[in-house]
Amino acid sequence: MFHSTGALVRALERSLDRLDPETSSVLKIGSGPDPHRDPFGRGFLTYFEERAELRARLARLDERSRRLLLLWYVERAPAPEIARTLGVSRVHCYRLRSQALRGLLDDAKGSGVQAVAVAHA
Repeated sequence: MFHSTGALVRALERSLDRLDPETSSVLKIGSGPDPHRDPFGRGFLTYFEERAELRARLARLDERSRRLLLLWYVERAPAPEIARTLGVSRVHCYRLRSQALRGLLDDAKGSGVQAVAVAHA
């Protein structure tokens, strides 16, 4: 499912997004429901499959790597704050992030997919 570091980063960044139904109303006013339309919007099921895959991959990482990735991409904490939280230098924080992302891609290596370098965010 994740073929690049960029795909993993996007999944981490949107892991808290919610794909809600078009309306919260029980009764939709208009010409009636379209039986061919997905009531939850495009990508609703794919979103859950992506989250399940991401969760499984994160579970294989050590606690510090998981925490770093969640602070970086989900909470969008700045690198100096993450480094302080983890008790490492800012430069080492970037190294740890790269290692953690490579760890998430380990499954993909068997399929010939290469990990790519991540630009500093």
